[in-house]
Amino acid sequence: MNAVVHRDYHRSGESVRVLMYPDRVEVRSPGGLPPELSLEDLIGLRAISVPRNEVLVGFLRDIPGYMERVGSGIRFMVTAMRQFGLPDPEFSDHLDFTVTFRNGKIIEDQEALNPRQLIGMQMVREHGSISTPEYCAATGVSDRMGLRDLHDLVAKGLLVVRGKKRGMRFYLA
Repeated sequence: MNAVVHRDYHRSGESVRVLMYPDRVEVRSPGGLPPELSLEDLIGLRAISVPRNEVLVGFLRDIPGYMERVGSGIRFMVTAMRQFGLPDPEFSDHLDFTVTFRNGKIIEDQEALNPRQLIGMQMVREHGSISTPEYCAATGVSDRMGLRDLHDLVAKGLLVVRGKKRGMRFYLA
């Protein structure tokens, strides 16, 4: 419901998507965060509600069972995940706004990844994406080795790459 209320309705032809994977569920909503919100505010549970469609909010609020309280969606998600003993939802704001709910399973074979790649995977989970320079700074390897490590993670189906050359970023697959 949160994704429907907060999606960017100016992006016609797009829809909210729910993607299911063995280790997580991702909810992708067209459009990024409004300028007055930041990922830090969401993670710190300090974000104010900024619905993009007030008419829709009013309609859903009036139907029993759809919206308990305006502005409580993120807090509800975090509380529910904690009640089940699962990691807090992860938020990513890149072209689309994505919320990732992990089920606690770790699908990558820890033995198949080198220690640098484990660091890189953790960084992508925390920040939503990683660039080659960020990976190299965190792991202390050369640009060439960093790019090789990241492309190996793409080949293993753990990451996807978007962009070219200097604008290249790696995201969870």
